[in-house]
Amino acid sequence: MPATTGQLAAYFERVRPELAAGPEARDVDDFLRRPPLAPALVPVRKLLWGRVAALAYDALPPYAHAPYGRGAPPADRVTRRLTATGNLLRCVPSRIRWQLPPGHILKAIARLGPGSRPAPYKLRRRAAILDRPGRAQHSDGGDSTRWRKPG
Repeated sequence: MPATTGQLAAYFERVRPELAAGPEARDVDDFLRRPPLAPALVPVRKLLWGRVAALAYDALPPYAHAPYGRGAPPADRVTRRLTATGNLLRCVPSRIRWQLPPGHILKAIARLGPGSRPAPYKLRRRAAILDRPGRAQHSDGGDSTRWRKPG
């Protein structure tokens, strides 16, 4: 695991020749660009998610576009869009926007200590994002997320 940005850059430089857009990578690309949704939410996906996904992809380094046959957009245009998005998101009042991490997680960490981590759990019901053939499998039954103290 890289400990510095320099080590991270060296890692990507080392693995870059191995990067390829095989069938699995194209499946992930398709999923991230058009995640499965209830039919009523498809217009929202087109309006909002398409822009979010496009900006995320555009922010990738130029070499990451080539395996998919896409050219990298001009860096100055991406910088302007990222800056505008950041400025827009900072206008959302804190009581409305999501907290990262969410408040219940912050409360659990405060109660159990900074080394606490969520324990694995099973989904009570099938999650829409996981229910397509060939996607991650779900587990029936189970209980809600439980937290455990470290050690």
